[in-house]
Amino acid sequence: MYVIQFKLFAGRLEVDTIGGDYVPKGSPILIIFTLSKEHTKFSILKEFRKHLEIKGIEWIKPHENLTEEWIIDLETLRTSFNFLKREDLYEKILLEPIFEKKEGIDYITEKPLIKETSLKFKINPNELVIFKQNKQEDYLSDLRDPLTKFYKDHRQNNKCAFLMMKYEDSPLQSKIVQQLRILFKKNGLELLRADDRYYSDDLLTNIRTYMHGCGFGVAIFDRINSEEFNPNVSLEIGYMMALKKPILFLKDITLKSLQTDLVGKLYEEFDFQNPKKSFDKSVSKWLKQHDLLT
Repeated sequence: MYVIQFKLFAGRLEVDTIGGDYVPKGSPILIIFTLSKEHTKFSILKEFRKHLEIKGIEWIKPHENLTEEWIIDLETLRTSFNFLKREDLYEKILLEPIFEKKEGIDYITEKPLIKETSLKFKINPNELVIFKQNKQEDYLSDLRDPLTKFYKDHRQNNKCAFLMMKYEDSPLQSKIVQQLRILFKKNGLELLRADDRYYSDDLLTNIRTYMHGCGFGVAIFDRINSEEFNPNVSLEIGYMMALKKPILFLKDITLKSLQTDLVGKLYEEFDFQNPKKSFDKSVSKWLKQHDLLT
C-alpha cells in the first residue's frame, strides 16, 4: 500500500510517504491526516483544509461541502509523488473522508481518553471504474469544462458565495450588492453573481456552474420595486438546498415574511435604505456562526 501521511510539526504541514518499487503496481493509496487529542469531524477537516491552502496543495479539496465528499485530482496526485508516476491515475474522483479516533489511557487519572483523531482517504485503483459509471458524474458531465474554468478563477471556492436575488436595474440594488461585496472582501470572501462571468453559453448551465462551484449561498429578499417573489430565485435556493450548501437568507425589514415555501427558515434582516450598517451586524453574525470570518 502507498501511504501519504500529513503531519503537523510546529504548526507546519509536512508530508511523510511510504512507497516505491517494492509496492505492487495498482496497490491502494492511503491519505492520512492526524491530530493529537479529540476533534470533531468538522474541526479536523477545517484544520486539514487550512493547512492544504497554506501549502498550496490543490489535488485534494472539498467538493461542495466540507464534511461530505472531497474531490481528488488523481493526475495531479500522481505527478506530485515520484513513487506514483508508474500508476495509471488520470481521473478526478469523489471520496468521503473516513473519520477515526484512537483511544488511550490517562496515566494520571487512569481514565480512558482520545489520544488522536485521524482523517483517511483510501483510493483503490482497481475500483476506479466505479467512478466512471457514477450517476453523479453523468449528471455533472455538462459542467466539467465550466467548473474547470470556475475553479481556475476561484481556487478557494469554499470561500465563494453565490448571490441569489431579483436582478433590477436600480441604484438601491446596486448599493446593496456593492456593500455586501465590500464586507465579504474584507473577510477574505468573494460574493459572485451569475453575470460576473459566463462559463457556458447556456444560461441554466452557467448558473449551475456557480451553484456547484461556490461553497455557500446568499439569498436576498427585498421590495425595492415590488413585493413579488422571483421564481428564478426560488429555483436557485431549492437547488442550493439540494446540494446541502449553507444559505444566508437576508430579508428586507419592510417585508412581512418570506415566501410560503421558506416560512420557518432562519433569516437575518437588513434595511435596504442603510445596507452598510445592517450588513455589518446581520451578515457578520451569520458568517461567524458558520466559521467563515477571517
